[in-house]
Amino acid sequence: MRKETKQNAELEMRRADDVIRHPLFVSNLERLEELEADRIWCCHGFGHLMDVARLAYIFTLERGYELPKDFVYATALLHDIGRSTQYLEGIPHAEAGIEPAAQILTDCGFTEAEIAMALRAIAEHSDESDADAEIIARTWPDKVHDEQLSKQLREVLYDGDKLSRDCFRCKVADQCDWAEWMKKRVLSW
Repeated sequence: MRKETKQNAELEMRRADDVIRHPLFVSNLERLEELEADRIWCCHGFGHLMDVARLAYIFTLERGYELPKDFVYATALLHDIGRSTQYLEGIPHAEAGIEPAAQILTDCGFTEAEIAMALRAIAEHSDESDADAEIIARTWPDKVHDEQLSKQLREVLYDGDKLSRDCFRCKVADQCDWAEWMKKRVLSW
């Protein structure tokens, strides 16, 4: 990789890089990895987060969406940040992730409009969550953002999360509680 290309890539991903180094992100990820240490099904650690981020960005490019790369990555990296709270307190992870994600995104220099879009995408990425746009509206009132970009971000995050799993290689796929139609049984991305 040429030096200039590497420097441009690092600048382009600066805010996402700040997310993975944020103490709140690190502590939540470490706690989650401890809680899932003996889990036989898909885990939600850093590998999963990066798979979702990369897929979400591939979908962004393939669909011609104009979402900033670091913004897509940051949102995907934070989509499961509430998972350990779900395990410990029973709060759906999409809902539990809103507050820590908001703090991290704020600290990492994202705009209020970006934060509102990211939080809505995080709140709506899970089929099991009751979290919705009302939670975001209460937390981030009157934050004007582009509804089309917001919809696109929610779409690529949801698709990236669901298609990140390689069920065709999983030894316990038949015991998994995912509906059969959701299981990725062939190589696609």
